[in-house]
Amino acid sequence: MKKWIIVPTALIAVILVAIYIVVPKKMKLARAVTIHCPHGAVNRFLVNDSNWFKWWPSTTSVSAKREGKINSFFYKDYSFQPRQRMFDAIGVHITADDLTIDSKIILIPKHKDSVSIQWNYEYNTGMNPVTRVQRYLQAGTLEQHIDEIMYGLKQFLEKTENVYGIAIQKTTVKDTLLLSTRQVFNARPSTQNIYSLINKLKTYIQQEGAIETGYPMLNVQPKNSRPFETMVAIPINKAVKETNDMVIKKMVPGYILVAEVSGGDLTAAHAFSQMENYLADHRYESPAIPFYSLVTNRLTETDTTKWVTRINYPVF
Repeated sequence: MKKWIIVPTALIAVILVAIYIVVPKKMKLARAVTIHCPHGAVNRFLVNDSNWFKWWPSTTSVSAKREGKINSFFYKDYSFQPRQRMFDAIGVHITADDLTIDSKIILIPKHKDSVSIQWNYEYNTGMNPVTRVQRYLQAGTLEQHIDEIMYGLKQFLEKTENVYGIAIQKTTVKDTLLLSTRQVFNARPSTQNIYSLINKLKTYIQQEGAIETGYPMLNVQPKNSRPFETMVAIPINKAVKETNDMVIKKMVPGYILVAEVSGGDLTAAHAFSQMENYLADHRYESPAIPFYSLVTNRLTETDTTKWVTRINYPVF
């Protein structure tokens, strides 16, 4: 009889010892992924948790901002709450049933166009051997969930359209010869103001026997005390005689970033600001002023939602 008691007891003792050896009381875990996206863009979407709704992989996420509570993001059976915002890092509170974990996501720049994201967290398994095993198995599940969340972030951030809201292409300048004119307005120029300048150029181009080779180009910017200096230009196939208010401009045949958007002036202005974010994130510099190409004739098309504008930004 003693043998039947000793063997199970010894077996239980071995199992308990194995549990305490194999499963530590505190598990320090880390998951990592490399994302091919500039550091500045990753920082905006990760450290600023208001952007999490754009990339979070689960559609069940809800915002409790209306109730004055912190954002909660749900994935499978877990809740993730962004909390402490730090330089290149953010704290994330993780909960599930009776489990509570404080974790930290850290951004580690690798190259000009790539970042490593590391998600660190500690997992207390407790003293009870049964709970210890349950927590150990639960840690494996959480590890898998975190991998899936980070992979979702990677997929999102590696698409330019997701990060900047526009499809940006890097190409070479094709229309290098332009006929231009400019005028300063005391208020932001209206569509009629802009097309009066464009039509003046068109008329002169015809008179000189030249041919337009591209869409009208527009740049509006404040200058000194006179609010809005407006320059328009039209690409042409050959040089024409210059006048006091119509001059030839030659663009360097280098690289240029291009994106097309549909919508009114506010849509174009937002796309332009996103293009400038793209420049800053990728550390580009510009050798010339950026400009809009007015693909749609705004005088004949009154529905602003149908206006197509091409954003052009010379870079090197």
